[in-house]
Amino acid sequence: MQTLKLADDLMPLARNGFKRVTVRTGSRGIVPGPMVFEATDGSEEDVLVNVTQATVVSLREAPLWALEGESLRTSQELWAVLERFYPTVTLDSQITCNRV
Repeated sequence: MQTLKLADDLMPLARNGFKRVTVRTGSRGIVPGPMVFEATDGSEEDVLVNVTQATVVSLREAPLWALEGESLRTSQELWAVLERFYPTVTLDSQITCNRV
């Protein structure tokens, strides 16, 4: 089964169906189908989700559905959010966008 680590503070959003999009740097090999979100420190219970779409693009080409899923309007805004987890990310970085 596919797994993806998720920040502990985001786990309740995933559990309640409000966290519907994830974005990670690089190509993660994620495919449509079942996936488990795991808390980064293990303090939250795992959440089973179903990946409906997975796309690998440059950050500058982030799909609209990924931006909207994070309540953003531009790839510049997404860049600022990703810097929390990936300080060296650039607009040319490859990212994997997943819709669940």
